[in-house]
Amino acid sequence: MKLPRPWTLLQSRPRLWLLLLLWPILVLLLILTPMGLYHCASTAIGAALSVVVASAVTALVLLALIARRFYWGVRDIRNKLFEGDYETALDLARRNAAVGLGGGFASALERMLEFDRRRAEKVAASARLFTSLLREAPAAFFVADLEEDLIHFSRAARELFGVNADRFSILSLLLLPANREFARLYSSVAHGERARADATVTIRLPVRQATREVELSLLAVQDDEGLILYVLGLLGAPAVHVPQPTEVVEL
Repeated sequence: MKLPRPWTLLQSRPRLWLLLLLWPILVLLLILTPMGLYHCASTAIGAALSVVVASAVTALVLLALIARRFYWGVRDIRNKLFEGDYETALDLARRNAAVGLGGGFASALERMLEFDRRRAEKVAASARLFTSLLREAPAAFFVADLEEDLIHFSRAARELFGVNADRFSILSLLLLPANREFARLYSSVAHGERARADATVTIRLPVRQATREVELSLLAVQDDEGLILYVLGLLGAPAVHVPQPTEVVEL
């Protein structure tokens, strides 16, 4: 049989904290009160000493109760924070004055919620900007989202290939045998081997097997820590080299 560790036992039964705090105080009260009554010259001084000791014990008991309430409040807030429920954690901090004011949790959580709201608004604005660029930008490009395994084509890129679908699976695009050269360039950029890749390749889309030879430029989009989030691809029709007419010189 495995016995519980003392610290685990105290965590599972918070009332033991109160008992551990109270028993030395009660023993001290039982010792000091008779000594004060016995050694003091008058009963009034002994009674005053007893009142002082009793007041000290009462104060310590109140402090123990406040500490227990603070511990429970912090535990509940911590659990809600781990669950990601910031609104409930803030409500608990506001309702529990000992935690909300003494620990500063209420103001800290308000700042966290305000930061999350601003970040959510920024993400929503970025999503709207991304959608607008895909629809309205005259340039032919695509954005590969490595996390969602999706590649988004702009309107001009769809017109270049003659398709209506605006997104494809990255994996389905890379697995097509005709896209081996594209897959090699894309993998080198997505895995961080190269920051940029330029080439003229043939790309075949999964929808309608649309095939097009394009000039391709791949760029890696990284975050502050160097993690690659997106791969930006710029597309263009390959330049047609028209031979210059040669002049005939008569001798």
